[in-house]
Amino acid sequence: PSLVTIPKGFIGLSNLQKLPIESKKLPTISDEILFLKSLTDLSIINSPIQEFPSKMTSLVNLETLKLDNTNLNELPKSIGDLKYLSVLDINKSNIKKIPSEIINLKLLKKLAITNSLINEINPTLTQLINLRSLNLSYNKIMEIPPELGNLENLVELNLSNNNISNIP
Repeated sequence: PSLVTIPKGFIGLSNLQKLPIESKKLPTISDEILFLKSLTDLSIINSPIQEFPSKMTSLVNLETLKLDNTNLNELPKSIGDLKYLSVLDINKSNIKKIPSEIINLKLLKKLAITNSLINEINPTLTQLINLRSLNLSYNKIMEIPPELGNLENLVELNLSNNNISNIP
């Protein structure tokens, strides 16, 4: 059976650090997850969620967030509140843009938003000085901002399978 909701019993798992959730029947993230204050690694896979709840940013110790094969439409501006996030990996979503508040993720080392609907590279990405890996493949991007060259620590850049016609 697939997980339909996060069980209320999870509230007592105050030391839980890693939680992978794979469920085709989990339409929303319930408030019970907010009690997992020690959570550092959260994966939500094959879920029909359409919205990343703003309240999830109260998971202040989160270092890795993976959302794979969801119906997610956008990232909330509050994503920038996840100060310890070092990996943000989103694959197969309906996300069209990266919020400017991502600039607040000063520890972000890996950003991957692939197989989605991103149509432009937000210029604020160029200020993520600790970014080592940027993967925006399989989107709708048409231009590469020249400021991308400011990412001195970048060791991996994947912009394949977009609509890019000119490389600066």
